[in-house]
Amino acid sequence: MDAEGKVLPLAIGEVVITAHVGDVKTECIVTIKDGPVTKLELNNTAIELYPNDIANLSISTLEAEVAETGQVVWSSDDSNIAQVDNQGKVTAFSVGVAIISATVDNFTTTCTVTVLEPIPEIPDVYLAGFISNDADIRAAVIWKNGVVEMLPSSDNVNDVEAYSIFVSGDNVYVAGHDGDLAILWKDGIVQQTLTDGSNAAQAYSVFVNGNDVYVAGNDGKTAILWKNGEFYDPNSSGLTDGTNQAYARSVYMHNDNVYVAGYEKNGNGKYVAKLWMNGQILYENLTDGSQNGYARSVYVTDGHIYVAGYENNGQANVAKVWKDGTAMPDDLTDGTENGNGISIFVTDDEIIYVAGYERDGNSNKDVAKLWTVGDSQAESFTNADHAYGYSVYVNEDDVYVSGYEKNGDGVYEPRLWKNGIQTYSLSDGTTRAYAYSVFVR
Repeated sequence: MDAEGKVLPLAIGEVVITAHVGDVKTECIVTIKDGPVTKLELNNTAIELYPNDIANLSISTLEAEVAETGQVVWSSDDSNIAQVDNQGKVTAFSVGVAIISATVDNFTTTCTVTVLEPIPEIPDVYLAGFISNDADIRAAVIWKNGVVEMLPSSDNVNDVEAYSIFVSGDNVYVAGHDGDLAILWKDGIVQQTLTDGSNAAQAYSVFVNGNDVYVAGNDGKTAILWKNGEFYDPNSSGLTDGTNQAYARSVYMHNDNVYVAGYEKNGNGKYVAKLWMNGQILYENLTDGSQNGYARSVYVTDGHIYVAGYENNGQANVAKVWKDGTAMPDDLTDGTENGNGISIFVTDDEIIYVAGYERDGNSNKDVAKLWTVGDSQAESFTNADHAYGYSVYVNEDDVYVSGYEKNGDGVYEPRLWKNGIQTYSLSDGTTRAYAYSVFVR
């Protein structure tokens, strides 16, 4: 008998089990009888599982002196680690070792279940950008875990760039441009040519929700939101009417609403940061229009709308975040040197990350930055002559930033930083290349 009062029959005979509590004791007479089972074996005597794994145990051998035997009785000596049901199905719960017992009449056999530490899933990291050739003509590319894939283009004369990447299921969507054409690629081929080439056009951002693919960009002067290759509003040719230059730079879908961040020139020739929802203007004046203002990225979570961008103060661009249409109280930069908030990501617990860059007045260099809104310091990734953060994505406890920096030969190279450390070699460094967008799954 063990310390918990579990009795294991070892031999035929009679034994007295005594239990004491203080001066009080009680006894139990246990009689071990000869039974019909002479041999009992399981299909496994030892198995290894990870938490939440399931295995099925069964009787592989049962020999008895008589034709009929009793039912199998299953048990676990530690159900916090692994449990077993009355059919022999074992479910692992937590790391440790549990003994699963199968008893038929007089005979018991066991299986040792070892529950191992779960293996961390290694996410796939996707990037979108371009690599130039020796003639400095840009070719759109994506990288998956550091391995480059060229995207098709109409010719080798015009610049082709991939600005945004989104992974949904097994499909990889990329928004960009081929010369003057706004393009959506899917799984490495052109899925949609969104414009006719009559104007210089770009597709800057892509977001996929179920079977619907949303793309934000512009065609000439007009800021546009496309849904499945058509204008989001079939009765309108864009988010703006084309009177003034306008750009739709970021699209995000949340709770059946589609949000677009961008900017449009006013009558005084200044860009005004704006936000649209479902094709209609929601925040017309994130900036007051006295100086240029730019809304570059939008993220919506827990009922709040966050926009990252920058606004000129008359001296320099000031990187900032707007929440629900109002600038947050602390700007990301102090306004003495140019600061640019390019991309925003908000975690479930509302930690706000912004990637971008800021001019260092002492060295006169642009420095790639990651701001955590509310912190007094921004993280810098590199001491390169010039470096730019362009996109941020948070996966579990890891923060990824894509961008580009100038190498020792004066050539811009694409970069991916994970938790502030450079990862992957994305190009050979001989021709200009950028990593505009990062997506992790």
